[in-house]
Amino acid sequence: MHIELGRPVMSRDGERIGTVDQLVLDPDTREVRAIIVHRGLLLTEDRLVDRAAIDTVALDGTVWLALDAEQAHELPLFVAEEFVRLTNEEAATLPYVWPSGGGLGPVPLLWGAPAREPVIPGPRIAPYDPSGGTLPSSTAPTPAPVQVVTNLPRTPCASIAGQPSSPATARAWARSSMST
Repeated sequence: MHIELGRPVMSRDGERIGTVDQLVLDPDTREVRAIIVHRGLLLTEDRLVDRAAIDTVALDGTVWLALDAEQAHELPLFVAEEFVRLTNEEAATLPYVWPSGGGLGPVPLLWGAPAREPVIPGPRIAPYDPSGGTLPSSTAPTPAPVQVVTNLPRTPCASIAGQPSSPATARAWARSSMST
């Protein structure tokens, strides 16, 4: 079976499911175990298609699935953290060639089967505890005492840099500055 990256993937009822984006290889036999099908432009999703679900690959490279469109949309989502990406050195030892020619981005090949238990990223937000501090396991912070030091005079109507501090003082200041 010859599968090319970037080729269309079709369901058995003729609906386009997406394009072949990456290949998952068996680490022992180095054969294709599954393909990652990419769908969409803005709101994208990647689905994991097991090799057993592939019915045939046409002469033009189109991958036809043994699933109808509804079944294809129920395929598991691809989670990159469940796989190990091949390094450029490992990819160079394989008899495969991909359209990018390598070196123009990440190698589109992954090792092995997915983890036994799916890795589903959970919420990373700790529950809110109004009596606690900033973190769930920390105590409420106690502010340090603050010592106030000032170089300003303690009179409430003091002037700053020769400017008047009240309207009456402003008029007197303006008269004195105009007469000089």
